[in-house]
Amino acid sequence: MSQSQLIPVAPNSVRVWTGFRLPTLKQETFFEKLGSVFCPISVQMQARVGLTAYLPSVLPVEKPAAAPDEIALVFYREGETESQNTYHLAKTTVGGRAYSDLHALVFDLTRSLSGFPNRFSGNINADGRYYLFDESVDWQYGTVNVIVGVRTGTDQQEFLSHVATWLQRVQNHGGPDGAIAATSPDYVAYWEHWSVEAKAKDSRIRELAELAETVYDQRIPPHPLPEGLWTPYDGLQITGGESFNFQFERDEPPV
Repeated sequence: MSQSQLIPVAPNSVRVWTGFRLPTLKQETFFEKLGSVFCPISVQMQARVGLTAYLPSVLPVEKPAAAPDEIALVFYREGETESQNTYHLAKTTVGGRAYSDLHALVFDLTRSLSGFPNRFSGNINADGRYYLFDESVDWQYGTVNVIVGVRTGTDQQEFLSHVATWLQRVQNHGGPDGAIAATSPDYVAYWEHWSVEAKAKDSRIRELAELAETVYDQRIPPHPLPEGLWTPYDGLQITGGESFNFQFERDEPPV
């Protein structure tokens, strides 16, 4: 991938998703719907309205109940007037609204959360989303690590304080091109991006194991995906514990 083909976006131009399975949906049905419908269509529909990168992770079946069932980073092109315009413009299309409504097919929307991150400034809130570095990055390419940890042995406020201290160390130390966190009183999800794979050995991500019980830890592999809604495709095989960095052509969003 040449530099001219990259589409870097600002770190506040990503929707940070933490999703919990619909209680009425059996685990195997949840996985099947994610693989056959929800994950593929997220790319196939949203690429037409400015999606630049989509990185979902499905947590293992044996995860604690406090941890989400699926998490994702959903990046959109920067808008002409402000970085989040493209996402909001997508909602003005029928396809964009249909995509939003599809979440109710598999997720408990009373517990699941989505939002743009704020710049981390030393403190965090429950159910917050934060980015640590200001650089614009193309997350579809490069090395991406993800980790999810749950609170054990500390109260909620102490847990959030420890996570904030660790994020501050990462921010001060530098290294990744991009770093994003979703915080909760009971868990933390953290992603980091490295443009140069060899530099990823300097990651501090394993330090999170000192603060929280690690329930998921993976380098997200690239995964090609058919882009046509009407192309025959059996879907993804999901059984829990998978991550995908979908590789797809990026379209200019409609004006």
